[in-house]
Amino acid sequence: MGNRLLQYELGLSQRNILSIKHRPHSIRMENSTTLDEESKFWLEEKLIPNLKLVLNQKECLVKYEILPTPAPLIMSSLFFLEIKFCANEKEKLYSLVVKRPARSEFLRELTQSDIIFHNEILFYNKCAKNSEDYPRCFFTLEEPPINSVIILENISKRGYHVCPQKGNLDVKYVVAAMQEIGKFHAKAYVQKEKCQSKFFEMLNNIKESRYTLEYRENNHFPFMINSLAKRVIQKLRSENYDKVFCDKAEVFFNNAFENVMMTAVNSKLPLATLCHGDFTRNNVFFRESDSGLKAMLFDFALITYGSPAIDLSTFLCLSAKREDRKNRFSEIFGAYHNSLMDYLKEAGLENLEKFSKERFFEDYKRHALFGYFIASFFLPVLLELEMPNLEIMTSEEEILATMSKIGGDKFTELVTEMLLDMREMGCLDHILN
Repeated sequence: MGNRLLQYELGLSQRNILSIKHRPHSIRMENSTTLDEESKFWLEEKLIPNLKLVLNQKECLVKYEILPTPAPLIMSSLFFLEIKFCANEKEKLYSLVVKRPARSEFLRELTQSDIIFHNEILFYNKCAKNSEDYPRCFFTLEEPPINSVIILENISKRGYHVCPQKGNLDVKYVVAAMQEIGKFHAKAYVQKEKCQSKFFEMLNNIKESRYTLEYRENNHFPFMINSLAKRVIQKLRSENYDKVFCDKAEVFFNNAFENVMMTAVNSKLPLATLCHGDFTRNNVFFRESDSGLKAMLFDFALITYGSPAIDLSTFLCLSAKREDRKNRFSEIFGAYHNSLMDYLKEAGLENLEKFSKERFFEDYKRHALFGYFIASFFLPVLLELEMPNLEIMTSEEEILATMSKIGGDKFTELVTEMLLDMREMGCLDHILN
């Protein structure tokens, strides 16, 4: 049962729930990773009383333990919480993931924290209820700038885990991820056709943090995207590569934000769909099942509406091996399309010719550069080649200086090869023509 319905039945608003007092001695902390005083107070005085209500454990003694997170995050503050409700010599254990906005004001502004929490809360309340395909959401609160929170199940308890490889994933992980994103896109196509008014009402409530031509003062993303290809063009010119290509690509990439990113987001019907928007290795979990490797999507802060290639190209550029992108693309793309079509058929959609594999491939070629530009700044971070300390940066120039050097010469070579592979596939034909 969703948290909003529970609150309605209890006759409580979210703000009222968070103001409820409890007996301090009813909460005990077990061996835990240290929390700062502010976080500990928030957890014991606000979150735990809230959870007791939502989970109908009002009269229970509470024991909790904070588990270490695997790595620091930029877009949010996250910790794992093990919480036991004890009553009548019985214990009920919940393993939870607690997401809050970043504590740093600069990072909140940089990541558009208010917007990304709004979007993820919207997704869990409108798209993910009662679905086993996503982590169970126990509670959400949208109260910017720092009090928003999302409480999810820790899906590791269901046997899910992050892929052990940080990049260059084995093809079985790539295929499983593509099958899951195919089903994700198909669900949106079904909703768009069968529940059109509700679907577009939800879309209209999505707030855009990155892909808008209204350049906000604290939105550094357009500036960064328009500068990312300079290192590659310089390298190609230094090697006397095709001058006509370099000239045309340089002009096109100087406005890559509009020519690539915005074009993909503004992709037209019928293939436009709800996209995960941050389809990276960090946001896909896997587990072995009787039918093979199963994937589950996580973190919906950057959901957007546009070309399905937004997700496909992002994952392939960030996570697939170069040889698999080149030599096994048909297999990988086929896994995506077959999963999508299976879901559409099961849902009873008709006139499926508009979802042909050929149309998806043409759409992919037209928008594949989207993933290329995401990889141009995020792949070094994902591979831990170099982790910039964004928290100490205060200007676009500082961010650009760091991003243009991230990964060094080795990474420049990698993204240059990736661009030329895309040209060979036909993904840059629209630039040259």
